Amino acid sequence: MRLFEVAIERSASADELADVRAAFADAGLNASVRASIEFKSAESDAIASLLVIGPITAFLSAFAGAAGKDAYHALKTFVARAGRRRHRPNTSLWLQDSTGTHIDVVVGPDLPDNAYRAIFELDFTSLPSGASVHYDEQIGKWMNVFEAKPVPRRPGS
Repeated sequence: MRLFEVAIERSASADELADVRAAFADAGLNASVRASIEFKSAESDAIASLLVIGPITAFLSAFAGAAGKDAYHALKTFVARAGRRRHRPNTSLWLQDSTGTHIDVVVGPDLPDNAYRAIFELDFTSLPSGASVHYDEQIGKWMNVFEAKPVPRRPGS
């Protein structure tokens, strides 16, 4: 079992921390959860996120292994559940790879099913260090934002 570091807003209550720990444990992910993010903007009340630091492929594999062909549904349910447990249904996951690539991927609760299906097919190894990956709903693809290019699919997927 891999260890993930999870950070949420400093304003999170002890119950919220416990609920987020439970969501990760229920997904089979060993996570250390702490309230350490502090936003310094007027929009901070509108922002809700979980910073998840760990191997992105291991994170996604936890859902693929448990759910088989319904991996996308398991991940989508997890994202929604993490937000509900925090009483913030708009909570996004900000996945930050810890394997030295410093790639980050933002997974929001309102993404279409196609985005959740496609994330399991992405070739993260093809991305340059520091790439930022977001789903572009207008073109229906996961994009490397800094290069304005679609993220390639893994060979054979």
